[in-house]
Amino acid sequence: MPSAEEETMKASMKNLMRQSTSKMERRSASHEIIDVNMFAELVRHTKLIVNYRTPLALETGPSLGGRIRGAWGNALLSLAQAGVGDAKEAIEALFSAGHSGQKPFALRYREDGPTLTVELCLFGAASYFRDVAFEALHLGLTQHKGLNCTDSVNAKRVRLVALGSSWKQEEGFDLHQLVDPVRLRFLSPFKIGPAGAIGTRYSDLWISAMERSQAIAAWHGFHLHTDLGRLRAVGQAMDYEDDALLPKRWNRWSSRRPGITRPMMGLLGDLVVRRWQDEISPLLQMGALFGVGADTSFGLGIYEIV
Repeated sequence: MPSAEEETMKASMKNLMRQSTSKMERRSASHEIIDVNMFAELVRHTKLIVNYRTPLALETGPSLGGRIRGAWGNALLSLAQAGVGDAKEAIEALFSAGHSGQKPFALRYREDGPTLTVELCLFGAASYFRDVAFEALHLGLTQHKGLNCTDSVNAKRVRLVALGSSWKQEEGFDLHQLVDPVRLRFLSPFKIGPAGAIGTRYSDLWISAMERSQAIAAWHGFHLHTDLGRLRAVGQAMDYEDDALLPKRWNRWSSRRPGITRPMMGLLGDLVVRRWQDEISPLLQMGALFGVGADTSFGLGIYEIV
């Protein structure tokens, strides 16, 4: 049975979720205005980490994140249709377009031979749906229809075997000083600019990171103070080396409509930033958790600072 403290926390988070969204749209007029540095101290997330064994070989690469999200989303929809817990409300909250199409979660994965590690992070009030979201992830990958082995039409599906899982809640970032030059290693392709067009100015990364942070802040009941003109000027004052950054193209297949594909493209590899400006360090360090660019909920735009 949940403790009284847990029930109080869940009630508080549900109330915040309702305050933060009306049909999953921000109502920023009622939000407290804070700056990025303060938000970095207050941001909360709940993370589930699950290790799976894959009985059959999976076609890996950028498309895998979409297939994991599809299996999870379909399982959550099945739970909603069965009237399980808060599944219906979770579908509306987590998968609605919301602010600028941003979702209040991040999905990432890591492959190591026959082992697949999946991480699901829920931000702010979205953590209210922790239990049903995690149940759906387990159901979607180990039971239900399972995961597509490839992106091919009518591909084989496989039910993964869970090896172990853990979850944790964290609040605030331990921001540290970054040394010039800063190297970003993108573990999955990032898409910035109109329709994710390759060739967009790298300075737009910081605009994207701010937009992502604004969306996550709304799920905490905050509205970020921003000066996009200043941010763009700071981004353009830095130098970018992209010798180790390469274009990546792939197809994303619909999990609900077999045979429907969408061509995708992004940039993958290392981006080195010189003449680093410390004032955007909080954005960069939070972005390593939130992801940047389009389709972060499909596992895109994930990077580490090396």
